[in-house]
Amino acid sequence: MLKKLDFPQDEDGSAPALDETPRIRTLEPGMLEKVVKNLVPAHQKGDPFYVPAFLYTYRNFTTTGQVLDLLFKRYGFFHPNCEEDEQVKNTICSFFAMWLDKYPEDFCQSKNLANLNQLMAYVLLHMPCSDLASHVQHLQTQLMESEANEAGTKYLGLHTAAAPELKAMDPPVTSAPLVLESTLPALARGLGPPQHPGPYVKLSTLCQQ
Repeated sequence: MLKKLDFPQDEDGSAPALDETPRIRTLEPGMLEKVVKNLVPAHQKGDPFYVPAFLYTYRNFTTTGQVLDLLFKRYGFFHPNCEEDEQVKNTICSFFAMWLDKYPEDFCQSKNLANLNQLMAYVLLHMPCSDLASHVQHLQTQLMESEANEAGTKYLGLHTAAAPELKAMDPPVTSAPLVLESTLPALARGLGPPQHPGPYVKLSTLCQQ
């Protein structure tokens, strides 16, 4: 069963300090949608508590993927050349920049990059020239390279472990060059100069050097 994020309030109605843990209660139907719905407006108004408290506690009652689905569904369309929508998109970029900065593990789990890929697809669709798009793309590249290096290390380790143990070998035999050296002068004396025209060097001369 889902649980509810209930931000406790002080006697004057203000939100609690960030080091206080919000209470967790059972969520009523539709409550998660209402909580997520208020994230961007609260961030746009500069509320210093709502978004940080949500990011700190939401894993107790939902998943990163569910939050992304709700946000992308709510902000899935923007009017072109609309100043109000541009402000909303700027707020969304700021919200995700905060999320990535404070809790990168929500997106950068090397074993599952679905959340980061989902965020990248959304950003490329609606705000491809934003700083957020560059940041997410950089994270993707880093994680993909890290996975590739890790896979390469495992591959090399596997084959290194399976390699047979090499035994000590005797030094290479050097008798063949010695025999050749001893027989070359005799061969040179018997053969004489080469049979083709032009200058030549006798093998006997080379062998005597």
